[in-house]
Amino acid sequence: MEIRDLDKRLAAMQQVLVQLGDGQHDQSLELAVGDDALGKVEESLNYILMDLQTMALAGKEREAFLEQQQRILIEKSEIIDKQRAQVAAQEKDLTTKLSIIQQQANAIAQLSTPIMEIWHDILLLPIVGTVDTHRSVAIKRALLKTISRTRARCVILDITGVELVDSSTANHLLKVVRASGLMGARCVLTGLSDSVAETLVDLGVDLAEVATLGSLRDGLRYCLSYIRSASGVTAGQQG
Repeated sequence: MEIRDLDKRLAAMQQVLVQLGDGQHDQSLELAVGDDALGKVEESLNYILMDLQTMALAGKEREAFLEQQQRILIEKSEIIDKQRAQVAAQEKDLTTKLSIIQQQANAIAQLSTPIMEIWHDILLLPIVGTVDTHRSVAIKRALLKTISRTRARCVILDITGVELVDSSTANHLLKVVRASGLMGARCVLTGLSDSVAETLVDLGVDLAEVATLGSLRDGLRYCLSYIRSASGVTAGQQG
């Protein structure tokens, strides 16, 4: 082997080692392998170079995979954030709608039980529509609250607008009458037509504990007479 060729091969090996030390291990660094003892060293360096190239390629693929997964995670995170924002907006919208519905329900409840002070110490509660358990409870609560606030002594329950009067309706009305009596207010039931009265009789409903009159005018007269009579009794007792 000529010295010149040997120096050239050693210089090539040195260059490869330097570049490998700098982290460079592309295919351009592959050494020509001789058929002598130095060739085995060159072959070994080529194997090391191939291993490093394989590891570098695997590393790049791994980095590309991780970057792809990171992009996917970012996209999914953005989707989740959007969905959360949509859910939050829907919850806010639902809360607003429920609040509006509750306000409307309260307004309807107030309209369905309009309690008016038509005279001093006399309240009027016109009842329209069907009186079920839920509504009777609402009527009773509203009426008792108004009696407590106004100190009313008479209440006229006008059922002219009640569509159906049966035993259940009558029992609900009697509960309102009894509760009002416990608060010190005398109840009068007006608007009781002939057909309704006949229906209640056929059903065996006992309305003996409540004064029943045909018209609102008769009910007002009754209440005024009741208040004057009660005032006269109180004045006589005081005298």
